[in-house]
Amino acid sequence: MPMGAYLYLTFRCNLNCAYCDGGSGVRFPQMSCSELPLSDWEKILRGIVRHTDVLMLSGGEPLLYPHIGELLQLSRRIGFNFISLN
Repeated sequence: MPMGAYLYLTFRCNLNCAYCDGGSGVRFPQMSCSELPLSDWEKILRGIVRHTDVLMLSGGEPLLYPHIGELLQLSRRIGFNFISLN
């Protein structure tokens, strides 16, 4: 059983941190497509919660995801006991 799930909600960011390159040394490209809608994340989260109750949300800047509040409430409601924003 996995210890946790690490999800990237968006690659958008409002900073320009030198360390933000995913470990490759190459900066993340500008996103060419939009983030998943909340309904798609709900399907994904319902599948993940069957395997772990630890959820780590990242990005870019996860707070730039337009439905972050609803996603956090949904995550708690469907059974994630530990939720982290990175």
